[in-house]
Amino acid sequence: MVKKAFLLCIVFISINYYTKAINYDLVKCDKYTIEDGLPQSYIETIYQDKGGYLWIATQDGISKFNGYEFKNYFFDPFNKNSINSNYAIEIKHWNNDKISFTTTLGFSLLDLKTNEFKNYIFSKLIPSIGNVRSSAIIDSNNILICSKGGLYTIHIDDSLTSDDIVLINDSVSNKHLYKFDNTVLFTKNKTLYKFEAGKVKTVKKFDDYILNLFVDKNEFCLVFKNKLLRFSDINSAPKRLNVPSKITSYLKFENEIWLGTVKDGIIISGAEENMQTQWLRSHKNNNSLLSNKIKCIYQDDFGIIWIGTDKGLNKIDPSKQQFLHLKASSYSNLSDNNCWSFYETDSLFISGYSNGVQIQNKLSRKFEWVSFEGHILDFQEYNKQIFVATNKGMYNLT
Repeated sequence: MVKKAFLLCIVFISINYYTKAINYDLVKCDKYTIEDGLPQSYIETIYQDKGGYLWIATQDGISKFNGYEFKNYFFDPFNKNSINSNYAIEIKHWNNDKISFTTTLGFSLLDLKTNEFKNYIFSKLIPSIGNVRSSAIIDSNNILICSKGGLYTIHIDDSLTSDDIVLINDSVSNKHLYKFDNTVLFTKNKTLYKFEAGKVKTVKKFDDYILNLFVDKNEFCLVFKNKLLRFSDINSAPKRLNVPSKITSYLKFENEIWLGTVKDGIIISGAEENMQTQWLRSHKNNNSLLSNKIKCIYQDDFGIIWIGTDKGLNKIDPSKQQFLHLKASSYSNLSDNNCWSFYETDSLFISGYSNGVQIQNKLSRKFEWVSFEGHILDFQEYNKQIFVATNKGMYNLT
């Protein structure tokens, strides 16, 4: 089987960092769209329940995925046990038998045994609450929600009344509430807050506006215009990571940090703080990202990485990927290591550089360098011959 790919280098000029843009054609990236059974293409969030099933929230329905097919759930006005809205924005663990869905209208609890929803539409009881934007589970019966009307605590039981809803702060309408180390964190403008003992408390004020907040098992992150600050706890000194794009999602994967962006694909930051990789959608590769607009990144309990976009869902199994770090200069001192393209067959791996081509025989493990004038932009196979496209013209490699 023949594989081909391109490597495009883009430099973002900055005093503190640079970003290298790479087309990740070597990564097998499965995709799932409406044609595969998703209810809608715009993915809001992803969650895995205790049974291993994956739940995907979209702007028009939710979906349960067993690894082979999708089962979709929609609001049904004639069924009180259906979810209260098709627009789900968060999915979380509630207890061993239930998972919770935060929707724009309120809160839904799904009983995994009966497959029925128990719905709570808060604005029916208190209209000033408006659309819900986020929620955090305080304990087994109480949640904290952020809505257009402010910050509220709500006691969840079978007979919810207006007395169960308490306004905490009417000036907070943030989109993100996260629980970290048993404390609910949220931001507003330039300040990080925490909700503790029924009160809102200031944690820290910053000089710049906070654009987003993410929480991992061992750290939480604050996103600013051109940087991301990572905290191991509320009182710790942060680690700074410079970012060139607006960040929408965050995943800590082994020694890397994967950052989803609004329109620039995924920024991957490795062990070297000044080196970042930008993973972009390739229109020439069917196994590429579905879109450069990343909404969420999630790693399930099996190690699979799921990427939600505005065009559907991507899946990556890291255990099936092989990453090769290769410097041509290690085998030929003529190479400048400025790689522009590569091409692969069952027996050969060919990489193109600014001043030539390196040919690796995968069977004999021998390397051969062929000098060219001009950048090697592409390889094409035609009639069992390999042609090399450069900025100086076309050549026959064989």
